[in-house]
Amino acid sequence: KAEQIWHRRSGAGYNIFVEYYLKQPNGIVVDTIDDVDATTTVVAIVATGDGGGGGGAGLSRAALRRKKKKKRKRNPESESLGENNNAPLVEKCRDHLEQLRTPTSAQKPKPKQSNNKKKKLLFHDFLVSLSKPLPLTFRFRKTNNHQKKQLINELPADPNEFEFAIDKNSLKQKCPTMKEFLMRYTKNGILARQELGSMLPVWILEKVGAFHPKSRMKEKNQNNKIVRVLDMCSSPGSKTLQVIEEFGLLRTGGRIRANDVNITRLDSLKEAIERSGLLGDDYNNDGNEDIIKYSNVDASKYPIPKNGYNIILCDVPCSGDGTCRKDLHIIKNWLPSIGNALHSLQKSILIRALQCIALDGYVCYSTCSLNPIEDEAVVYGALNEINQIQQKQQKQKQSSKSKQQNNISMEFELIHVSKESLNGLILHPGVTTWNVADYNYGDSSNNNDDKGNDKNKDDNEEEEEEEEEERVPKLCWYDSYESATTTNDANNHNSDNIVMNDAVRSMWPPSSPTIATADTNTNTYNKTIPLNHCLRLFPQDQDTGGFFVTIIKR
Repeated sequence: KAEQIWHRRSGAGYNIFVEYYLKQPNGIVVDTIDDVDATTTVVAIVATGDGGGGGGAGLSRAALRRKKKKKRKRNPESESLGENNNAPLVEKCRDHLEQLRTPTSAQKPKPKQSNNKKKKLLFHDFLVSLSKPLPLTFRFRKTNNHQKKQLINELPADPNEFEFAIDKNSLKQKCPTMKEFLMRYTKNGILARQELGSMLPVWILEKVGAFHPKSRMKEKNQNNKIVRVLDMCSSPGSKTLQVIEEFGLLRTGGRIRANDVNITRLDSLKEAIERSGLLGDDYNNDGNEDIIKYSNVDASKYPIPKNGYNIILCDVPCSGDGTCRKDLHIIKNWLPSIGNALHSLQKSILIRALQCIALDGYVCYSTCSLNPIEDEAVVYGALNEINQIQQKQQKQKQSSKSKQQNNISMEFELIHVSKESLNGLILHPGVTTWNVADYNYGDSSNNNDDKGNDKNKDDNEEEEEEEEEERVPKLCWYDSYESATTTNDANNHNSDNIVMNDAVRSMWPPSSPTIATADTNTNTYNKTIPLNHCLRLFPQDQDTGGFFVTIIKR
């Protein structure tokens, strides 16, 4: 607990967050950088610097600390971001960007560093976007298009402009009429205040035709045409309400089960759905109660139904670093171990979803995190593991004297979403490689080299204070599962040979994104998993939060 308190108060989370994502490959928080012109960004970074050309070379550590404090006080960029922000992210990034200043004659830039330089400049834009408050977003519900047109005319802004550069904390002060407008129409269920990332899962499911596949529409039995949806981690309920809106557009209707492991959150979800008005003012008496059912079950152990669901939403618990613009405590407390510890749970939930989905059904896996350990690593690990489970079951059936011959093979594919179907929304493809790290709280032994040579007592006190400030958790990078679990492994490049907590093999990227699978006749073959079909939402592209989503079809 003492280490956690120190970590939160010292701001070490900012430092770790910057180092962790800066050392990740391209495509995780910044796009490919081969064709990027970084000239304007270089000018911006130099302009917001401290004005010195040497970056503090030759100064004592105490002097450097005082210089950093002065730079924070007069940094115009941090002031422009407002009081309620993650401005320290930009400050931490500056330490990594100092080397990008105009080099002296003795420091000739190497040609191979050009891509690394461009990446750091783009990374600066990523951090600046996270340092600003999250703009207010809302959407019109799909229940009444005529009423929607009337509301657009009532908006206290240009009706052709649907992006408002204002956050919810300053809404009342800067635009009280907008706040009144939102409160009035949110209460009666016409508007929904929801972030763009949170809208993506249901929106993309609709784009790929999950709510009205041709195979189900041809069914003669009317009951087979009904779309059955499971929201495995449904609280706070925004996606559940989106699904109900989609049902309102279907002639055959639909059914949804909202599940959450926490009974308190589930009760809050029920209240939110009743307040929305989507099911009617007295929905318990007009038959609409059949549209939605509730369950309080651990999603990783959800009972496998006899007839699977047509659509399953898996918006799993995550570290939430994509939501740090609205929750300022996330970056302060950020550590890679948070995502590492959640990886196995996330994978278990996705595996159970794949076991519960019907033939021709769609599973949507999503997180509000950009950490690949919680995203692509979970997707590949779940698909690989459920394939192994199926192979074991087939071998057991063959070894037994069972007469059952019609075994249905569970084949899955990652659905590709074309750019044309996104209506101009910028989403980036998933990645196939990433780096794995953990942390440990280091001591200040490497800062004590010249302490005994100081004769001035005040300087010694400043040195001690500085050492306490610089006592930040050290990131330990692991090349493989073996290097993370064996202290004497040759691939363990950490000087302390520290074993990684919560390490499992599926955290590391596969050498080749393929899995060995088998058909119903047990003929084995390699199947490629196109992780680039996953989708990433970068905060800097459209002034949003960060988000990850992918669609898996059985």
